Amino acid sequence: MEYEEQPNRESMAALQTKREGVTSEELIKSLPADLIVQLLEQTLKNQAGNTGITRITIENLIEKHRVYVEAKEFCKGTIAIYERAYRYFQRYTKDRGIQYADEVTYDNAEEFYNFMKRDPGFSKKGVLSSKYIISTYKCIKAVFAYAERRGYIVKNRFENKVFQQCQVSDWWTDEYVKQLIAAIKKYTRRNKRFVTVLKVLLTYTTGLRPGVIHGIKRKGVIIEGDKVYVNTKCKVAKSAKIQRITTPILNREVIKMMKIHIERLDRKRIKQEEYIFANKNPKTTYEVYRKSIILACKKAGIQYKSPHKAKHGFITKMAINGMSAEQICKMTGNLTPRLIQEVYMHLQIGNIQERVEELVNE
Repeated sequence: MEYEEQPNRESMAALQTKREGVTSEELIKSLPADLIVQLLEQTLKNQAGNTGITRITIENLIEKHRVYVEAKEFCKGTIAIYERAYRYFQRYTKDRGIQYADEVTYDNAEEFYNFMKRDPGFSKKGVLSSKYIISTYKCIKAVFAYAERRGYIVKNRFENKVFQQCQVSDWWTDEYVKQLIAAIKKYTRRNKRFVTVLKVLLTYTTGLRPGVIHGIKRKGVIIEGDKVYVNTKCKVAKSAKIQRITTPILNREVIKMMKIHIERLDRKRIKQEEYIFANKNPKTTYEVYRKSIILACKKAGIQYKSPHKAKHGFITKMAINGMSAEQICKMTGNLTPRLIQEVYMHLQIGNIQERVEELVNE
């Protein structure tokens, strides 16, 4: 090819320097067709050949990831979320004319989030459901992380920076917990107040998920003098394995309330295999607990925040007070340091500045 051996100097110079009054579109039209073809081939070679990646279409990537998810034996709910994410991302890429996985850019990653916000499928009764948008975004991020591991793309464009912008800032704080407890004491039935307050404090001071707390059995509570431990079963992150974790209860008020609760159960001669916060089905009891919080918040006129956000508040509070992700990981047991940093830590600029100010003024 003539332009490979002796490129047109005037054309190459036109690419490097933009003349006054001439648009980039006019510059491209003024170039010879053979040179344009050469430049396009070189660009594709740099994107695929030189980086050592295997180009794959979006459709094939999703199909491979679907097989990967099925092999992991996730629950039906998780698989349904992935299927929804596949469907919406294929709709987005088709709308934007994106065919290959390596064509997805950082701008596409941010635009995909806004694309879902405008889609009526994510709205309920005219109110945007951020929960579904975040879960869908996380699924597509996992798809491209899989593609990066397999060598289909150079870098996952669905980076943490974009994901953190999608997070909903509704984790529990000390002030919110005080308001919530006051609302529970005022608007919850008398026979449910004590246990509901105990669940709230236990969730916020241990970092255990509400589902795990409702699965605690009598044999899993160990009382040694002034110390109380709970044995729980937790799923290992990114795995189907189940491990047992012994979590110490460190809050003095929670220790006192926990002892009172166990004494009451022992007087009723509860069996060792029975749940301390549930009758027979922990999931049903959790729904009752969640609805009681919703009702109390509604009557008190405060914002409802999901009990699952208590773990976000616990980890953020520990991080603000100097604990590393590795130390928090040992406390929570079933999380990885990377997951803690990406999902559960919500450090604000103000918190960081206050901490630095304390250190430099010591």
